Amino acid sequence: MNWHQAFCFGLVLSFYFCCEVESRGFNIAVNNPFVNHDTAEAFARSFVRNIISSEAFGRQGTADFEDIVEDLVTAIKVSSHGEKESSAKVKAMTMAFASSIAELIVIEDSAENDMQQKTEIIIEALREAFLE
Repeated sequence: MNWHQAFCFGLVLSFYFCCEVESRGFNIAVNNPFVNHDTAEAFARSFVRNIISSEAFGRQGTADFEDIVEDLVTAIKVSSHGEKESSAKVKAMTMAFASSIAELIVIEDSAENDMQQKTEIIIEALREAFLE
């Protein structure tokens, strides 16, 4: 496994486990943003807004993030029909989101310093989206 794959795998696992732990009285597993369409869409839009405000990914990177989020929101909307998602679907959507984001970081720029900076931007954007 090369370092790009290891990085992607690590980021996916970090995001996945972040959604499984309790932090400061806020149970992310219970309040997972992908539980229903409305919260998933609000979370995703907030995340993209935070990414765009950083201006670190350029025009193409921003468009890629917007496309990924739009596809994910559409998939949740089509699959849920306004109902609460099953635990398996929530985990699958969470993993799809995390792996897509990790892949975009690696594809957009493979310079190690830039990847670290962009990973920190992603982490902060996720934190802000969770708080909203």
